[in-house]
Amino acid sequence: MRCTVRKAQTVGGKVQMWETVTPGWEDLTVVNWANYLLALNETPAGGYAYVGDWPAALTTPGWYFVDIYRGTAIDSALAATQFGYWDGTTFHLGAADLEEWRQSVPLALSSSKVRATVAITDITGVIE
Repeated sequence: MRCTVRKAQTVGGKVQMWETVTPGWEDLTVVNWANYLLALNETPAGGYAYVGDWPAALTTPGWYFVDIYRGTAIDSALAATQFGYWDGTTFHLGAADLEEWRQSVPLALSSSKVRATVAITDITGVIE
C-alpha cells in the first residue's frame, strides 16, 4: 500500500501534490508519480491497519487529502481517501471536532516524525 498527500484546494485550477524526492508542492505531473508516493506498512502483519510517516518536510498546518492506493502505478486502484487537518505535529483524520480540539490543545510546529494510521476493514477498502 502507498499513499500521496495533496492540497485540499487547487492552485490555479491544478491539483498540488507533495513531492517526496525534492520536498515541496508541485502541479500533478504524471512522469513524477513515483515521487509522490509514501510507503504504508501493515501493522501488525495481517491486521489490515496500515501505518506511514507524515512527510518530515511538510510542516505547514492546513487541510490535506491523503489518497491511499493498492499499488505504485498511477493507475493503481484507489483504496480510500482521507481528508484531515495537519496541525504541524499530528494529522487529524476527518477533523470533525477540530474547533473543540483547537480550544484544548495548543498548536505547535515540530519537525519530529509523526504517524498516521489508516485501518482498512474489508476487501473493498472501507476506512474507519
